[in-house]
Amino acid sequence: DYIDSPTTRGIEIRSVELPHPAQEGVRLTLNAWDFGGQEIYHATHQFFLTNRSLFILVWNARHGYEQGKLYYWLDAIQARAPQSPVMVIAAWTDERDADLPMADLQKKYPQIKGFYNVSNKTGQGIAELKQAIADCAAPCLPLMGEKWPPSWMEAAEAIRARPEKHIPPNTLWEIMREHNVSEAGMRVLARWLHELGDILFFRDERELNDIVILKPEWVNEYIARVLESEDVIGKDGIFTDEHMAQLWSDLEPSLRSHFLRLM
Repeated sequence: DYIDSPTTRGIEIRSVELPHPAQEGVRLTLNAWDFGGQEIYHATHQFFLTNRSLFILVWNARHGYEQGKLYYWLDAIQARAPQSPVMVIAAWTDERDADLPMADLQKKYPQIKGFYNVSNKTGQGIAELKQAIADCAAPCLPLMGEKWPPSWMEAAEAIRARPEKHIPPNTLWEIMREHNVSEAGMRVLARWLHELGDILFFRDERELNDIVILKPEWVNEYIARVLESEDVIGKDGIFTDEHMAQLWSDLEPSLRSHFLRLM
């Protein structure tokens, strides 16, 4: 939608379908993660910056690129996902030209695949941008077009369909076994589902590998409560046990500990 939309609270997730740029009748399904740009939410983004992503960095031409903190975001992407392609999008270009040091940015951040302009009022440039996203995603994203065995597909769909917000790792492995995924394949499939954003499972992190989060946006909701709390802000960002009991009163103690370790 090319209008003024409400501020993104942390992260919003939705699927975007685009026609494949080279294969007729084939559609790309992208998991789109919309990151809130406000500084207060930056702590939540670290969970979702992976090398199997295409980053679309949108800045407001009305305010200028310095206020849009392009260098901050490009540094963050380069640090955590150095192999990921980046597209830089100037919005509201119907009201002000996109004055951007493109040569400097391209030299410092070779991940940048292109610069694009769109109008939020008229929609000019949106169709071209969608085509550019498809053109970039189809060949650049590591898992795009990867052929999965039928057993992997069935297991992945079963995991996505689970109603719970979290499960223990043993349950994840059991679901995969029920769909005849091999022991070796289970590790790969778990990593791919994490990298695709379907789950949060930090299998190699000893303090975090006891829980599989099936609804990643759910984690963000609870961490956003902390970041937005006037009491926490009033304590200069110190998150006390009293704050935890108040803000996370609907979480069981083990989950409180897990979310705290995530932060």
